[in-house]
Amino acid sequence: MSWNLRESAAKWDGQPWSVGVDLTQPSIQFYNAAQLPVLDIAVTPRDRHTKQSTVGLPLGEAYVRQKDLIAIFPESAPGRFGYQMDMRVLPHVQLNSFAMEIWLSVQTSLLDSNPQLELQLRGEAFKLSADNCWTSESSRLGLLVHPLDQQDCQIESVQDGLAMRVFGRFMEKGVIRRMRFQLIATSEAQPARFWQERFEEFSESPLPLTT
Repeated sequence: MSWNLRESAAKWDGQPWSVGVDLTQPSIQFYNAAQLPVLDIAVTPRDRHTKQSTVGLPLGEAYVRQKDLIAIFPESAPGRFGYQMDMRVLPHVQLNSFAMEIWLSVQTSLLDSNPQLELQLRGEAFKLSADNCWTSESSRLGLLVHPLDQQDCQIESVQDGLAMRVFGRFMEKGVIRRMRFQLIATSEAQPARFWQERFEEFSESPLPLTT
């Protein structure tokens, strides 16, 4: 299985899960076996300490490299920075489950910038578990943030989802910051131990060679 990319839209078809990506927004949608949406993720870039929004930053390039879908949004006025999204579907952690790892990076050519990406996760209510692992009320969805990246990530529960803000600190010209997280969906409710094991595996995993 691999990504099917056509212009600014991509799809990954698996069994029983599938993913759709709209790179003009951008947004990511997870679908279950019945092709019903279970999670929607909208990504919005902005400069944390200015009123100038970078909403609508156009897609510069998108391509598939091995198992990764890579989308690049270069810095362009009125934006104060550029960013990149790398998405990879992972081997199933168990039958009828789905996992995807996402790497985000930001870079600026300006002398003073505070780039931030805001992710709105919509599907159902989430609650915080140990080690910055968020799980849905049904215990079928999980968000894992790598321990090395948690200081650059703020998450809060909102109605029917999560608000996730990454980066936001001052950046000097030419600096690149990266972070990664995982999204896991399962067909059945999972105990706390399941999510703890997934977090431990993620914490111990090496950095991908393609980043």
